[in-house]
Amino acid sequence: MVLYLVESDVPPTRADEYSQWFASHVAKVVAAMGRNAFASRARVVGGEEGRFVGFYELPSIPALESYLMSRERAELAEETERTQPDAKVRRSFAESVAQPRRGMRFGEEPGAAFVVRVTLPAAEADDWMRWYEGEHMPEVLADPGFVRARLFELHSDEAAERRFLAVYDAVDLNAVGRYLEGRGPRLAEEHGTRYANARIERQLWEWLQ
Repeated sequence: MVLYLVESDVPPTRADEYSQWFASHVAKVVAAMGRNAFASRARVVGGEEGRFVGFYELPSIPALESYLMSRERAELAEETERTQPDAKVRRSFAESVAQPRRGMRFGEEPGAAFVVRVTLPAAEADDWMRWYEGEHMPEVLADPGFVRARLFELHSDEAAERRFLAVYDAVDLNAVGRYLEGRGPRLAEEHGTRYANARIERQLWEWLQ
């Protein structure tokens, strides 16, 4: 699976207006991508309340390339520039590395996500992946508030480093909050101790309907 990630920053005073526009825009994008594409959208919680995420999942790199080269994509990009001139948009893509999941129970549809971005020296990346997928992700998922986790490797033009994106889907924002007040700091400290050269950024997302 391939992830196409579109992140937008808008002035906080326009966040509500942008959110409404973004909902219709995401629907147009996923329609242009085809029936095998899936889209989610989120707002980033904390800090300036004007950051949004378009999270598009496609079956393969060729499927993404087909969309990026399409007339529909060009038209949607023009529409964005015309109607949202003050939006700062960043686009990236990644390939799926792992998708561990614990048994979902009734009422556990994800409403939020704890998101971790990790950049580390290329020489350490394979070792980090084995540890992260085999030990760290299961420990986080053991928390009752989390439903599943997804790990992606982001494309990078920098050969000396590799970048990853881990998305831990949670029942709701409160579930993530309990994790961050409980087991989260210990696991974060372990991560930092084992991989001192890693640059780590953590975010809290709220999935939007």
